[in-house]
Amino acid sequence: ESGVLNIGKIINADKNTLRAILVNANLAIYLTPRPQPVVFEVVSEDYPRTLLELEKRFCSEESCIAYLTALRWPGGWSCPRCSATEGWTVRRNRWLCGHCRYEMSVTAGTVFQDSHLPLTIWFRAIWQVSSRKNGISAMGLQRVLGLGSYQTAWMMLHKLRRAMVGPGRDRLSGVVEVGESYWGAEEPDPIGRWTKNKGLVAVAVEEDGRRIGRIRLQTVPDLQRTTLHGFIATSIEPGSTVRSDGFAACLGLDGYAHQRHVQAEQPEAEHVLPRVHLVMGLLKRRMLGTPQGAIGHAYLDDYLNEFTFRFNRRTSASRGKLFYRLAQQAVQMEPIPFAKPVKPQPVRPVPSNRSLDQVFTLFRRRRVWRARLARVGWFRKADEYLKRHAVPPMLDPLGKPMKRSFVHISDLVESMILVLDHPKARQQTFNICMDEPLDYRQVADYLLETRGMPSVEITTPYWSTWMDNSKAKFLLEWRPSFDLKRLIEEA
Repeated sequence: ESGVLNIGKIINADKNTLRAILVNANLAIYLTPRPQPVVFEVVSEDYPRTLLELEKRFCSEESCIAYLTALRWPGGWSCPRCSATEGWTVRRNRWLCGHCRYEMSVTAGTVFQDSHLPLTIWFRAIWQVSSRKNGISAMGLQRVLGLGSYQTAWMMLHKLRRAMVGPGRDRLSGVVEVGESYWGAEEPDPIGRWTKNKGLVAVAVEEDGRRIGRIRLQTVPDLQRTTLHGFIATSIEPGSTVRSDGFAACLGLDGYAHQRHVQAEQPEAEHVLPRVHLVMGLLKRRMLGTPQGAIGHAYLDDYLNEFTFRFNRRTSASRGKLFYRLAQQAVQMEPIPFAKPVKPQPVRPVPSNRSLDQVFTLFRRRRVWRARLARVGWFRKADEYLKRHAVPPMLDPLGKPMKRSFVHISDLVESMILVLDHPKARQQTFNICMDEPLDYRQVADYLLETRGMPSVEITTPYWSTWMDNSKAKFLLEWRPSFDLKRLIEEA
């Protein structure tokens, strides 16, 4: 009935009896102990409520291993290679698969892999990180746990910060405010949203009535449309409503209802994105607290993860619940080698300071760059715009149409001939231009109306500028003969 026979009982049986037994049953000889049913300590949001309870419950390495095992395999142990469920412990915190004979550690494939520190120290570090409202510094963690070096405490903190973002977490839904902010020292002569050394942070805040729901924070290399659209796709559930300011990079969202509000149209004391402003204010206050603002761009994402983890669980009644969530995500996180946080790979955006011809020439010669360019569809879009004869109206950093002074060559030559022998022109300087600055959006609208040419808006770091030709009008009695429509028709 059990399917396993005792060799001693059939050693003296005749051949016919032995053949009949082998046909109707499976003969198994176990050279190692037979797999026993695995008994797990079921963890259904079971966590210590206080520090005293933590000290009593996780006072030994065995109790910590049992808790991690239940967190990692809540439905019972399974082999990561063959998915078999038959296995047993062979020595301290190691399991042996009864099917493929694969041996593994409970901490393998988790944040705790390759760590020489006891799990009792790790559990107390998780408690210190999760229970404190404003977090803890590496120096403070070293003093509390009695660690031998600052580097060990620093590495533990960064591993736990990266584990605070669980894999496959739910995306935001409903009405979500999307904006951007900056982290870094003040720069001289800033130009709109463009920056040289500051870190760019994309922000998504979920509305919960008049309150703030969940948030998502992430560093981005630039504020181009493809970058912001990628952040929205990974952070917000399709079908939700995205509310943004007048920034043109948020236009053209697929699968979302977009509400675009311009700050200039709002009352002075009212913000278009009040929840984004509040979250970023709390974040910067937090950054200037325990870390004292000493956060480099390479590690900014880790601190954003920590702030998001605490903010989304700010209503939790028990600090021990945060300990449970962080330990649960730590066993689901992939191992983090020491060299990865110490030497993070910088984000290298596509170069944008070259002319269009230089960019296309560079990408055609180098296959790697061409593959990257093909992935974002630049070649395909460029060919499509070329076939449709699309007009590219330039926008300033605030998303408004560019306005610049223009003059037709005929008006310019006429003014030059006029000043040659004019008595009032001696040692004078005149601005020769049209009466009104040329609005790039009006040019695109006129070409669409008269010739059916579509337009593609292009955001630039430049601002609108124009000149005043009043001096030339009154001293030289010169008047431009070309207006916007005539200028376009002549061109």
